[in-house]
Amino acid sequence: MHSKTIFNIKTEVKRVILKYKENPLKAYFKILFYVLAGAFKNHFPKRPPKGNEIYIAFIIEGGLGDFLININFIHCLIEKVYQTNIHIDIITNSKSFAQSLIPDLPGLHKIKVIEKIKYLKGYYDLEIKIFRRPYILYKNIERIKNFAPQLLPFLSAWEVKQEQFSLLYDNAPYLEGTADILDAADGKKRFVQADIANLLNMDYTFKAAIKTDKEKETLQKFNLFRRTYITIAREVGYDKVVESTKLWPLDNYRELTKLIKQNFPNVTIAEVGAGKGTRIAENIDVVLSGKTSLEEAKAIIKNALLHIDTEGGLSYLRHALHGGASIILMGPTDPNIYNLEGNICICSKACPIHCAELLPQWQENCHKIKDKNICMKSITVDMVFSEVKKILNEAGCRTN
Repeated sequence: MHSKTIFNIKTEVKRVILKYKENPLKAYFKILFYVLAGAFKNHFPKRPPKGNEIYIAFIIEGGLGDFLININFIHCLIEKVYQTNIHIDIITNSKSFAQSLIPDLPGLHKIKVIEKIKYLKGYYDLEIKIFRRPYILYKNIERIKNFAPQLLPFLSAWEVKQEQFSLLYDNAPYLEGTADILDAADGKKRFVQADIANLLNMDYTFKAAIKTDKEKETLQKFNLFRRTYITIAREVGYDKVVESTKLWPLDNYRELTKLIKQNFPNVTIAEVGAGKGTRIAENIDVVLSGKTSLEEAKAIIKNALLHIDTEGGLSYLRHALHGGASIILMGPTDPNIYNLEGNICICSKACPIHCAELLPQWQENCHKIKDKNICMKSITVDMVFSEVKKILNEAGCRTN
C-alpha cells in the first residue's frame, strides 16, 4: 500500500494531474485546495533554535515491507552519524507500525502518528521523507554545518540523486519500476535502495532490532506452542485490489497444502495475514488470517519453521525478525531486485519481463494481451512442494 498522506504541494500537484487526467475538473479543485492550504502556516509552530541541538524528522510512507526497509535504513544512518545533540522524530500515519516496528534508536525523541501532515517546513532542522529513497523536504544548512557536519556528505549525495531523477522522485510511487531497473544496473536490490552512493555500505542483513513481546503467550493462545508449524499467506497489502497479479492461483495453494498434509501430517499449517481476499481454507489447521494483531503476527511469523508467500510485507517481517527462510513465489516482482537474503525464490521465466511498478495498475491487471498472469500460473505445485519437502526433511519432520 502506498500512503500519500504526507506530502509537499509540488509533489502532490503532479500526482493529482497524473491520477485524475481523465477528470480535469476534479483535478482542478484538488489542486486549488492544495494551493489554498499552502497559504496558511503549517500545523507546527516554527521551532526556535536551541543552541547546538539538531532536530531531525523522518517521515515514513508505504506498507509493511516499505516501513521495515525504511526503519532499517534509518537505523544504519543514525548508527553512522549519531552524536548526543541529535534528536530524532519518526512520523508515520500507521499507529500499529509505530507501536510494533520502531526499535530503540540513539537519539529517538518522539514517535508521532499523524494522519495528515502537509507542511512541516521549518519546524525541524532537517526533514526527510522516505518512500524508497531519502527525499529532503527541508534543511537548515547553516545549523547542520555548525552542529552536525557529519550529515553533509549524505545530504549532498541525496540532493544530487534528487536532482538527477526528479521525475521519479516527484511521481513516486508511479515510476518505481524505472527506478528499480536503474538500481539493478548497479547491482542494488530493493532492500538497500535508500543507501544512496553506498555511503553506509549497507548489506542485506536486517540490523534494526525489532522486538517481539509475549511470544510464548501468543503461541499458546493460538495453539501453536511446542508444535512444528509453517505459515502460509495469500494476500497483498495494496488496498485497491484483492486478487493481485502477484498472487499464485488459489487452486495451486490448495493443492500444495493437500500435498503437505499428506506427506507431513504432523506439521501444522497456519494461514496468516490481515484477512483480505479469498482464504485458502482447505487443509489449513489454524486459520489466523484477520485474527491477530501485528504484535501477535510477529511472534507467529518469527517462530514458524517455514513461511510460504508471495513477495510482500510478511516476508519482510520474517526477515526483520531473523525468523529463518521463506519460500517466496515471484512473477511481476524481479528476484534480482526484491528477493531477500536467505529466502528461496521460485520464479518462472514464462514472461520475458517483470512488470512490477512499471504501470500504476500493474497489480490490478496483467498488461499482456494473451496468457495473462502467466508468470504466476506457470509456477507449478510440484516446483513449490519440492522446496517445501527439502526444508521439512532437513528439519526432521516425520513423513508418511
